[in-house]
Amino acid sequence: MRQLILVCMPLLLFSCKATKDAQNQALVNQQKVEQVETELTGMKSQVETMYQKNQNLQDNKIQLEKMNQQLMSENEAMQQKLLANQEQLSQVTTEMKASSDDYGIWFRVQIGAFGTNKINADIETTDELSIEDQESLQKISLGRFRDYEDAKALQKHLMEIGIIDAWVVSYKDGQRVAVDSVIETTN
Repeated sequence: MRQLILVCMPLLLFSCKATKDAQNQALVNQQKVEQVETELTGMKSQVETMYQKNQNLQDNKIQLEKMNQQLMSENEAMQQKLLANQEQLSQVTTEMKASSDDYGIWFRVQIGAFGTNKINADIETTDELSIEDQESLQKISLGRFRDYEDAKALQKHLMEIGIIDAWVVSYKDGQRVAVDSVIETTN
């Protein structure tokens, strides 16, 4: 028995030491497991946060795409409106130029220039009758023509009915100019 005790004792001591080491290792492993579980919980939280951020970004992207579509539609409508307004402006400008003495070349038939017995300047005139005060003279003209031949026809008619001093005068961009200088440009 003594031998048995001598043989068992080292085994028992070795077994106790191994158990102690195993217990220590188990404790270290338990701590590692707890640390990994804590890290895993933190990572799960981070994944959830990232998922929420991603979802928010996806929602924002959808909203931005909708806003972009709306803005593109509004831009297209504004471009169409701009084109329509430009066309309308061009048409109005053309009409204005066609009806205004300030644009292009015009002809009138002057029937007199008076230094005395002037017509009251407050009288409103039309395109058919023009009263201009130039230097010390008041000049009376009839008609308003883009075509020189039309003005010549009126001059001829006026001379036939007794206004023998009728003559054609011309205007370029609102300024009175010599007839010869504009007839060359209209031909």
